[in-house]
Amino acid sequence: MHWIVELVSLQQEEIGMDLIAALSEWAGAHRTLILAAGLMLFLLDGVAILVAVARCRQIADRLKVHSTAEKVFIVSVCAVVILGVSWITALVGIVGLGDSLLPVWAAIFFAGAILTGLGVLLAAVACFSAFIVLGIRLFIEMKPLNPVLTGEVNWGGTPVLVVAMAFFVLSTPLALVSDTVSSIAGSALFIVLPVILVLYPYERTVKALGFKSPHMMWVVKTVPLLVILVGGNELIYRMTERVLGEFALNELVENMVTKNPTFMSLNLAILGPVGEEVFFRGFAYSALRKKYGVTRGILVSALFFGAYHMIPWQIPYAVVSGAILALVYEKTQSLYPSILFHIINNSVAVLGIWM
Repeated sequence: MHWIVELVSLQQEEIGMDLIAALSEWAGAHRTLILAAGLMLFLLDGVAILVAVARCRQIADRLKVHSTAEKVFIVSVCAVVILGVSWITALVGIVGLGDSLLPVWAAIFFAGAILTGLGVLLAAVACFSAFIVLGIRLFIEMKPLNPVLTGEVNWGGTPVLVVAMAFFVLSTPLALVSDTVSSIAGSALFIVLPVILVLYPYERTVKALGFKSPHMMWVVKTVPLLVILVGGNELIYRMTERVLGEFALNELVENMVTKNPTFMSLNLAILGPVGEEVFFRGFAYSALRKKYGVTRGILVSALFFGAYHMIPWQIPYAVVSGAILALVYEKTQSLYPSILFHIINNSVAVLGIWM
């Protein structure tokens, strides 16, 4: 489940303060890391802006096949992600470091938080405006976005970003009503929206999303990857903690699940994996593979899957599991094995909560 939805849900269930307190405690215990990360991200933001300005002509050439709304949407999404990471880091640094910040560092972090926050706000307004235009074209007018490609997979990366944006726009407000409703709705959106786009604007069948018989030989050959997927969870998490320090993530997730054990367990173990596989492997990876090829498509889709989880302690394992599941999908040429692997992995985790 996405961090933003989880955070709002946790606040509604009166355990949001636990998350904030945990982040604050972690930041206070890792001041050097926060300082280094904050300064590095501010520097990278500056470099990214300079590179974008220097290569604006090349960027414009690559985007010329897109409509104006598509161009605004693509650029603003990139800006929100890049500046948003720095903004969150600056806020965590200010909260966690508090009075221990030297005046010069305090000035840098406050200035960074203000500048990146303004950048995120402006980019978010542009992003949402373009999203409305593209959403109307895709889901009301039922027309594909540019460029329209050929072959079984004939959609590009822009509709993938539109669906991701729709997830935030539609599921986050529901978290104010109920964390259970928002969780189930978010998983359902990852299934329903790609299916609608593939069937109507792009005029393909669900086979294009991977709903077809797998290559059984490769199903057998990829079984060892299931062992790595399940067994590597705790190992990678512990390795991440050695780098970032300990964080009470498991306890926070357990608190969330136990608030509505039946529905949350079913969502985390079954509906969530199905939704994530349809979107991240069947829809997103298929588009990335068509554009970048298998190897880079797997890598980029895995990074996308990791970024979706957002909590730093989850990202490394999410990237590894995303790569494994994309490889399973690629080799078996079917979504069913990756869905099964994902369900088994999450079910083991849910059982661990109750044991």
